[in-house]
Amino acid sequence: MQKTTMANQKIEYNDIVLDANIEEEEEEEGTMKALHEGEIYKYLGIEQCRRTEAKLVRERISNEFTKRINFVCKAELNGSALIKAINTYAVPDLTYLFGVIKWSYTDLEALQMKMRTTLTKHCYHYLKAAIEQTVMPQSEVGQGMIDIINLHDQQLMKMREYFYAKRSTSTLVEAIVQAEDGLTFLNL
Repeated sequence: MQKTTMANQKIEYNDIVLDANIEEEEEEEGTMKALHEGEIYKYLGIEQCRRTEAKLVRERISNEFTKRINFVCKAELNGSALIKAINTYAVPDLTYLFGVIKWSYTDLEALQMKMRTTLTKHCYHYLKAAIEQTVMPQSEVGQGMIDIINLHDQQLMKMREYFYAKRSTSTLVEAIVQAEDGLTFLNL
């Protein structure tokens, strides 16, 4: 059962004070609102619904990835700081999604290429430089950027190892492994 209440709140920002009448809906403690057809909620910034549209999610996250790389490049950092910023600010969004939706090798290669072209556009990467140099560690005269394809493969391998290790101790995980039977991209 939902209750609707009116709350009069004062919002203060610097020297500005605003009065706002906000209508709040309160739900009973311990209950969640059920999703109806077409409704979506966000969890960790990713839209969740009864059926996740993988193509749409991949497109949105690749746009966000490109936007973040552009943002970091516009900060005019030096080479090593730029690579560290990309590895810590742009790449983690992808890492979360590697376990949620299926990525093809072509999609991952396109992201890698988008990263290199963006760096070239902002004069951080030479156009005719070796592609392998971007992902080589700095100790080996590379740039030290995270290889997205390798990261994807490692993430999936770690998830498989987790499910196989936990299936003997957890009945829930055992049931998931048995029911999976090739339905997901993990191939448990």
